[in-house]
Amino acid sequence: MPSAPAPAGTGLLRSLALLPTDFGMVCWVFVLWGSAPLFLAGYGLLLLINGLHFPLSAARRFRELRSLGEASA
Repeated sequence: MPSAPAPAGTGLLRSLALLPTDFGMVCWVFVLWGSAPLFLAGYGLLLLINGLHFPLSAARRFRELRSLGEASA
């Protein structure tokens, strides 16, 4: 039986990009608090992913909001 195609905008890359926004993932990183090197590596990885994700997300949201303003004018 063939599987249904995945909806647009889903996938592994999107899931990884959204990891820093997942509260559960942040909680799991804090489980590593007892080992400073592991905690810093995990938290630093989340920081790096968030730093890459934020500008892309902010630009997309800005375009969406700008199009709403143009539609109401």
